[in-house]
Amino acid sequence: NIINTTSILLYGFTITLSEEPLSLAAMTAEYKICNASDYQIRARSLLPKPLYEYLASGTDDEQTLAENTSAFKYWYLRPRVMRPVGSISTATTLFGQKLSLPVFISPAGVHALCDEVHGECASARAAQRVGTLFGLSQHATRSIEQVADACASQGNA
Repeated sequence: NIINTTSILLYGFTITLSEEPLSLAAMTAEYKICNASDYQIRARSLLPKPLYEYLASGTDDEQTLAENTSAFKYWYLRPRVMRPVGSISTATTLFGQKLSLPVFISPAGVHALCDEVHGECASARAAQRVGTLFGLSQHATRSIEQVADACASQGNA
C-alpha cells in the first residue's frame, strides 16, 4: 500500500519541509485548488522529489493506480444553479455508521513519512473530527492500539 499524495493533502496532514510546518490552508492559499489533480501539482512543488515520487506512485506496474484514476473520469458533478441551498447535507449512513460526508480514508501505510510524530494517529483524528471513517493499513507505522488511544483522547472515539 502506497500513500497517495492527494490523500495526504486532503486529510489535513502537516508536512514539514523546513523549520516551518505547512498546513493545508497555507499550501492552498496562493493557489486555486479545484480538483484532486490540483493537489498533485501543488504537492510536486512543495515536497522533496524522492518523497513526492514515492507518494504519487503505485506498486508494481501501477495498474490499480491507473484503474482508480480512470474510474473517477466517469463521475461528474452536476452544477445546480438558482436552487435553495440552505438545507444541503452531505451526511449519510454506511453500515449503520452515521457519516458527515460519504468519504472513507482508505488504508494506506507509512503515514509517518509525512508526520513523523503522529503518523496514522493524525489521519484517524482528522477523520474523527470531520465525522467520517478511517481504515488502518497493515503497513501502518502506528499500532491499532495507538490509533485507538489517540482517538479516545480526542473524545467521541
